[in-house]
Amino acid sequence: MPFLKTTDYKGLTVENAIYTVESITIQGGQLDFFVSMRAKPESPILTGEYHGCVYDINNGTPESQAYSYLETLDFFKSATII
Repeated sequence: MPFLKTTDYKGLTVENAIYTVESITIQGGQLDFFVSMRAKPESPILTGEYHGCVYDINNGTPESQAYSYLETLDFFKSATII
């Protein structure tokens, strides 16, 4: 469920940058993960950031919960799910 979003990176516009959830960890009721940004699927990571949310064992996979959380953030509201 990666996202596509045109964004600025170091003063350059990256058309349809790919944002992907990676490095998921769960400790207690906390789901932490890294969101990477690439120009293309085969490109190296340009940047990324860590996020965290409540983990619900009865509410889908950790990956799907991470993407659902990202959908609530203003930055990703204009992104396209692929």
